[in-house]
Amino acid sequence: MRDFFLANLFRIVSFLIWITLRVEIKNHSILTELLKNKKSFILSFWHGEQFALTRFMKNFGLYILTSMSRDGETQTKILSGLGYKCVRGSSSKGGMKAILQLIKIIKNEDYAPVAMAVDGPKGPIYEPKDGFLYLAKKTSIPILPVRVEYKNAYMLKKAWDKYQFPIPFSKIIICFSDIIEVNEHDDIEQYKEKFKNTMLNLGENFNKD
Repeated sequence: MRDFFLANLFRIVSFLIWITLRVEIKNHSILTELLKNKKSFILSFWHGEQFALTRFMKNFGLYILTSMSRDGETQTKILSGLGYKCVRGSSSKGGMKAILQLIKIIKNEDYAPVAMAVDGPKGPIYEPKDGFLYLAKKTSIPILPVRVEYKNAYMLKKAWDKYQFPIPFSKIIICFSDIIEVNEHDDIEQYKEKFKNTMLNLGENFNKD
């Protein structure tokens, strides 16, 4: 009952905030090209920036990895209610089982895009885990990096991910980067560094605006 109440409360509150926001999308054509061609991808983002993405990406049929924890149960109810297809697991518990499940789904379906907060579930902040790279390596689907800038937001400063909630009627910018394709025979460590640099560059672009 608690999870059901919290999930519905979050969906209502997030919707009321979302409809007031001024949203700017940068490099939108990268996403629309993937969607138009029904090409699976791994939407990859930082845990603390995901609030806006849960709303913006909710109608695209994404699979999403959610934690096995009690909080993950609430998160699963929230995201399922928004149309996401949840697969339970994380880097700390049940992670490999969940990744293997996603690999099977991607290989068995013509279109199975995935969304992953790549520094979750417990951080450290801005340090990507191996899971999304392993998934890309084993399925040959590209990684789509994305960042979100909140021009005016409430930040959970004591949380490991510095999670941000946009202030109603404020502006947010969602910026996509070129896809990253992972070669099956390469070491994923080099792609981890490339991904981190890509996300850093996206952040620097925000600072130039």
